Amino acid sequence: MDTIPATASTMTVTFHDAIKGAQVSPRTEFYLAVAERDDDRAIGFVRLVRSGTRGEDIGCAIAADEWGRGYSTDAHHVLLDFAFRSLGLERGSGWILLDNTARITSLEEGSLARLGFTTDCVARRHQFINGAWRDCNLNSVSAEEWDRRHRTWRD
Repeated sequence: MDTIPATASTMTVTFHDAIKGAQVSPRTEFYLAVAERDDDRAIGFVRLVRSGTRGEDIGCAIAADEWGRGYSTDAHHVLLDFAFRSLGLERGSGWILLDNTARITSLEEGSLARLGFTTDCVARRHQFINGAWRDCNLNSVSAEEWDRRHRTWRD
């Protein structure tokens, strides 16, 4: 769930992998491209990975120069609505690097909080990124919380 910077090369690889994954049955991954409203240029993606349980992992990557414009929030909203209403999932979960203070603030009082995400725990040495183990905030939103918050989102 941590918003990772997307580059043109990582986006190309991700989209090719997403196309392959869409052909697997039963389908275990769902990707949505993120683009500006008036531009068909992809600036990121959001994904849902089904782990075989009814609790699924959500991730997002947005081009760093597009951060702070609400793209990640909008993408999470669309994907969560699909996950809960179309797939019938019970929960969506993600992780945020502890040193990503802007994203942690969003979880505590911003857009992620409004979507219904809450902290489940802090996991030490959870992700290996850029040559180092990193501590992460693990968080989730339930279908029940989503339904309650979704009514608020539309109002």
